[in-house]
Amino acid sequence: MTGKFSERNDILLAKIKYYIKLMLLVRCLVMNVYDNANDLAKAMRESHEYKKLKEAAVVLEKDPDAKKMVNEYLMVAQEVEFAKHQGKTPDQASVDKMQKLQGILNLNADAVQYLNALIRFQMMLMDVTNTIQDVVKEAMGDK
Repeated sequence: MTGKFSERNDILLAKIKYYIKLMLLVRCLVMNVYDNANDLAKAMRESHEYKKLKEAAVVLEKDPDAKKMVNEYLMVAQEVEFAKHQGKTPDQASVDKMQKLQGILNLNADAVQYLNALIRFQMMLMDVTNTIQDVVKEAMGDK
């Protein structure tokens, strides 16, 4: 994959690697965390969510227009979510654009399948990240 989606994947993978490294520091006296980190990566690759996302990406790749629209939707949705996380009201033009793109994408079964697979994968990733963050918080004295 290329483009902004690939960049987002690279960012997500960098975050996973970062949290795995933190996990390694916290648990290195107890067990061989490097093996566990590799096991985690392997388990993620073998997960239903990962496989479905990869399959959906292959299908979406065959429709350049849909892929472009999905990437545009993801970028606009990210901008809207970023504004919300900053406590700001998202730009109405961005919200309208996101809703328009969502309406169009809902007419394309491949785009819907990809976005649903992406959401499920991101949920799994968030669960894994939260688990690792809990260990980091414990190690740093935060509860």
